[in-house]
Amino acid sequence: MGIRKLLMIRPKEAPPKQESPLSLQLLLPKQIGISADRLVEPLHKLHPSLAQVRAEVRSGAIAPNVMQMGRVRWKHHVVQITLVDAPMVPEAMENTVAISHYGDDLKTRALAHVSHIVLLYRGEEKDPLEQYVALAMIAVGLVPLGAFVVVNASAYTSFPLQPLVPHAGGDVDKLLRSLPLPSLFVGFVTMQVVGWDGIWVRTCGAPLMNLPDLALHVRGTGEIAQTRDLFNAMLHTMRDVDTQFGEGDMVQDGDQNWMLRRPRVNEQFLDSPRMLVLVPQH
Repeated sequence: MGIRKLLMIRPKEAPPKQESPLSLQLLLPKQIGISADRLVEPLHKLHPSLAQVRAEVRSGAIAPNVMQMGRVRWKHHVVQITLVDAPMVPEAMENTVAISHYGDDLKTRALAHVSHIVLLYRGEEKDPLEQYVALAMIAVGLVPLGAFVVVNASAYTSFPLQPLVPHAGGDVDKLLRSLPLPSLFVGFVTMQVVGWDGIWVRTCGAPLMNLPDLALHVRGTGEIAQTRDLFNAMLHTMRDVDTQFGEGDMVQDGDQNWMLRRPRVNEQFLDSPRMLVLVPQH
């Protein structure tokens, strides 16, 4: 199904540019060792664009709990790989795995992980989405080494890796680009807030993609899926037309109009460098 486009009623405005390098983290059930050959072999098999991938690995006492660090390079991409012989901190797990939208069995396994890998984008690509796709492609390529959940700590989200492994003849690049933005590259969080009826739904980490976070107060769980679709459409619309929604703008989605506003002083739970709240117009 294609991504629906929304009508934005405002002048065009270029988005601010993302500066910090993007990162993903991979959970492992045990401690492992890596080598250049062990990195390259599964990546060569994963996608034609990785046919010329090269890897380098450094071993030794690099930092506390870090005995190996490496880089993989292909075309204009470089991804730094840091192997950490310890689990991610409990707070990160609570903010990413516990609140994510997949099965409890996998969450239990994720919370019990033993070590993890940190992927950091170090290449020349400027587009944050392209950076995330490159990181995610390496994440999928490391599934044969034991990686089973990918975490985006900056966006308060995580995602199972196995569904991202393409079937025979499948295209991992197309698969990653088909993901809704509010899944792995942008977080999607539901909150029941004391003093509020219904549910607050919001994104997290969208400013890292040069986009605003979005929030909406809904009546119940039956509106969550359609809210995710709405947020996905809004984020894609801003990317596709290289412009930004802002406070006071009106967004038209079919017969529904939405006015955008900033969070109010009693909405601290919507904290974000850039947050817009959708208000339905009847």
